Amino acid sequence: MTNPLYDLIARGESDTRGYNAYNRGTYRGEDGRDHMRKVTGPIDFSTMTLGQVQDRQHLPRNDENRLFAVGRYQLIPETMDEAVTLLHLDRNQPFTPQLQDRIFSEHLIVNKRPAVHDYIVGKPGATLEKAQHALAREWASFGDPDNQGSTHYPTSNRASITTTQSANALNQMRQEYQTNIAKGISPDAAWQAVTAIDPQQRQTQVAHLRQGSHGQAVTDLQTQLQTLGYLKHTDAHGGPLPLGTFGPATVQAVKAFQRDQHITPVNGMAGPKTLDALHKAIEKQHTQQGQPQSAFSLQPGFSTGDPDLDRLAAALFSKDDAAFSRVSAEIAQSPKVQAMVRDGHASLAAAQQVPQQAQAVGRRGPAFA
Repeated sequence: MTNPLYDLIARGESDTRGYNAYNRGTYRGEDGRDHMRKVTGPIDFSTMTLGQVQDRQHLPRNDENRLFAVGRYQLIPETMDEAVTLLHLDRNQPFTPQLQDRIFSEHLIVNKRPAVHDYIVGKPGATLEKAQHALAREWASFGDPDNQGSTHYPTSNRASITTTQSANALNQMRQEYQTNIAKGISPDAAWQAVTAIDPQQRQTQVAHLRQGSHGQAVTDLQTQLQTLGYLKHTDAHGGPLPLGTFGPATVQAVKAFQRDQHITPVNGMAGPKTLDALHKAIEKQHTQQGQPQSAFSLQPGFSTGDPDLDRLAAALFSKDDAAFSRVSAEIAQSPKVQAMVRDGHASLAAAQQVPQQAQAVGRRGPAFA
């Protein structure tokens, strides 16, 4: 299934011409009235740069080479200029379908028509009617609830998309976004998934856990990383690591696991390859430990009471030499162990001074005669 809003826009605005759709706008005729300039032939926009398209959009109104609304989303000159500025787009890049989709999902329904974005993500105060009105203002083919379902614009424009159809599309995207958030997907990734055009791309966005993700899926990931010795049970301040939120420590733990497993790219995101490798590593650990398992295998709910000892025991019983060496080195450099080493040195030095002091007293004799 493709993006439902994308399907409606394609049907109402660009039709079969898709990403290569365009019109030349209007011109003032000898009769003093405005007329639509005829489309002369096909244009493959992917062979043109963004700058070339912009330049032709800014030609004088009566220039026969002028372009007005272009591409799948019928981007007019004002919209194109805003997108280039706000998204920091390179005018030398090709005007490809991928670029058009980016302008749609990151600018058109976010910056220019924020009511659409706000309704989909459930922002307080956002309403379906406001989102539909925004669609009608951007695309004349959408019916406007503020105009009894007719087009927002006068003249010859006609609304071919009903308010019921736009409501269904918006509600479907809203539900999908909320479902993704409930799964622990970060807001940015959930938005990218719900606005993606390609079905495989939509699934890929949802399948990746990354920094900012939250929920049970993240808790499961962190528990696996802790069991394998990649993630500490404490945070940077020595307190318990909060589970369920994908933070910087989890990113670093995922990267370490990816490096050890030769998973590329090493990006700190838990996608299908990383999650599958984690599952196999846990299974291998359990198999090597055998049954019955020692308490030090750290079954769910078991703890020695010392987070560092838990990590060291997990690494030891995993029979993973690399993990055991890494955890041992980390613990040896921890502030707690360093303090113990200093205390130990101080105690040893004090103990060595006792016999030396006794010998000195013996040589001097009794303090009082």
